[in-house]
Amino acid sequence: VIVKEKGSVQKALDDALAKIDDYIAKERVVVDASEFESKIQDVSELATLEYQYTNVGIVDGEKQFSFWNQKIPFTGKTAVIVMDGEIKVGIDCSKAEVDCDDKKKEIVVKLPPSAILSNELDEKSMTVVEDEQSIFNKLTQEDHNNLRKQIKEKALENAKKSNVLEVADERAQLLIKDMIESFPNVKGNYTVRFVVVS
Repeated sequence: VIVKEKGSVQKALDDALAKIDDYIAKERVVVDASEFESKIQDVSELATLEYQYTNVGIVDGEKQFSFWNQKIPFTGKTAVIVMDGEIKVGIDCSKAEVDCDDKKKEIVVKLPPSAILSNELDEKSMTVVEDEQSIFNKLTQEDHNNLRKQIKEKALENAKKSNVLEVADERAQLLIKDMIESFPNVKGNYTVRFVVVS
């Protein structure tokens, strides 16, 4: 009888230990969305892509008679200038929002779309390919400003055509996903999903 009691006590003890192990294995892992959101927003501006370019700016024109719409000889100025520049693309992390769904084990990150953060010319790279001016018309500061504006606008147009904004979105999401998964209890327990919100 004593041996039988010991056996049943042992069985009850084993059952209790199994339940404890099962409870520990199924321990609820909960993450804090506000902590993720705060860390992402602390980044402020996340530059994820640099687009380097070389473009040409052109000034070409002669003054015209106001009444006859004809060009006045020797009043023209022509300049062709080549400059290098760099466009930086990224996201404004201060607008990020994070929600956690503990039932679905999903972290949802809402981000603004990538945008152009800067478009800068390298002044040292300026090369004058052609510079023909009459003695009456030197290139003015306004001409130089227009050349630079022309070069930057052309670069911006080309960058957008080459899908830099979409690539920047993907890179930002990878970087933020890595940051979130570096927190304890996230990787392997939660999936991270992104929503781009305009």
